[in-house]
Amino acid sequence: MGRERCAALEAETDEARLVAVPGRILAIRKMGKAVFLDLSDGKTRVQAYVRKDGVGDAGWALLENLDLGDHVGVTGTVFRTRTGELSVKATGSSSSPSASGRSPTSGTA
Repeated sequence: MGRERCAALEAETDEARLVAVPGRILAIRKMGKAVFLDLSDGKTRVQAYVRKDGVGDAGWALLENLDLGDHVGVTGTVFRTRTGELSVKATGSSSSPSASGRSPTSGTA
């Protein structure tokens, strides 16, 4: 997600228009019924804002199982936070892992 993609997101700061942003989770900040995720594709960082009432119980349960390094895709609307950071506000239960950074455990003993 280079400069071009950030510029494209910048142009999408229309609450009625949906965008989809993939990335690896670099940071998770939990604040009650809201969570901020810092996502990166290796070039650029984008913040995702997820509210429990925005993604529903199933989406929130999925979010609680995410960890640093997991790959996710977030669909939502673009907005700027009070601090001016470009963010994607997740809508529906669209925040889902596309792959996990964790290795499956072996079933052998």
